[in-house]
Amino acid sequence: MEHVSGVQLHQKWPSMNSHQHMLCVKSLVTLVKESANLSFPAYGSLYFADAPIDPTSRIGFVEGFCIGPHCGAPVWPCGPLELASYDKRVSNRGPCKFDHNS
Repeated sequence: MEHVSGVQLHQKWPSMNSHQHMLCVKSLVTLVKESANLSFPAYGSLYFADAPIDPTSRIGFVEGFCIGPHCGAPVWPCGPLELASYDKRVSNRGPCKFDHNS
């Protein structure tokens, strides 16, 4: 994941008035609704198309993006540089294609 430049909402929120709060929440709802309507070809995490991940572990998505291994904690049960799961069998981190017919 990469950080985006700008001011975090929690820093700006206290100085915003009620109308600005409402407009902000309305914008977030619109973005979430648009995101919920997206059709993804696989289960995994969203990456930039040029991300340094194994080419066999990526599925094309839209221009500039691909679906790759899931990056959530449930499938990576250790912190950075911890050896907790390196000696164990690796879980399937995906990506896993969807069967849109079921």
